[in-house]
Amino acid sequence: MADIRRAVEVLRGAAQARDPELSLSYEQRLLRRRRMQTPIGDVLVDLAEVTSLEAGDALGLEGGGQIAIAAAPEPLIEARGPNLARLAWHVGNRHAPCQ
Repeated sequence: MADIRRAVEVLRGAAQARDPELSLSYEQRLLRRRRMQTPIGDVLVDLAEVTSLEAGDALGLEGGGQIAIAAAPEPLIEARGPNLARLAWHVGNRHAPCQ
C-alpha cells in the first residue's frame, strides 16, 4: 500500500494557477482531519484545529507542494422582501453563511 501524503497547514490566499485544484462545498471546506480524493491522489488532511477553508487558500503538503482550494458550485436561495434590513438581521442572527 502506497504512503498517503499529508496536508498539515492552510496557506491563506496562496493558491497558484499551476497548483492542482480541489473543489469543495461550503460544508466540505470546514475540516480538521479527513482523508480526501485529490488530483494528486489520496491525501490525509491533518490540521491542528477545525478550520474553514476559503476559495483561493491552499493546503500545504508535508514535504512540499500544495493543493489549491476552490469553492464548488452550490444551489442558492434568493431572498426578497419589503424590509431587507430586517430580513438580513434574521439571517445573520442565525449565523447562516450568506452573501
